[in-house]
Amino acid sequence: MGARASVSLCSDQSSVRILRPSAKVSPELTSPTLVSEHELAIRCVFGVDLEIMREEGQMVCGIPLVLRDMVEFLDKNGMHHRGLFRLCSSVARTRQLRQRWDCGERVDLEREGDVPTVASLLKLFLRELPTPIVPEPQRKQLVQSLTGIIGKILVKSC
Repeated sequence: MGARASVSLCSDQSSVRILRPSAKVSPELTSPTLVSEHELAIRCVFGVDLEIMREEGQMVCGIPLVLRDMVEFLDKNGMHHRGLFRLCSSVARTRQLRQRWDCGERVDLEREGDVPTVASLLKLFLRELPTPIVPEPQRKQLVQSLTGIIGKILVKSC
């Protein structure tokens, strides 16, 4: 738990009164910058609807650029890694690359990426999509189909 402070605010900056001082609370008034959802979506790539990404030119042939970059990197560098999507990556490194993409930077994965971090970023990107890639009714059909195929393969191998 962090330290808490009670603050009384009025329109006059001189009336700011800190009842219990804390290193985490600043008596300076700061006005938050209001950013619309649309402006935020332009900068971000994680957690943004695919339709918005398409409208903002962040896709090529219906594939988000960030997704394409990650898949190409993993196809080239990660296919020989055992447990590709189970390996832990550096949380700090994953967060850093994500923030750079969300700020609109182009990240060169060949120079800056490593397989576990890019695999984690790929999972994070897919997990944070606001709408699923495969809608629920089709997902259920897909799971049933795959379950049937796997069952047939197991029966044939016995």
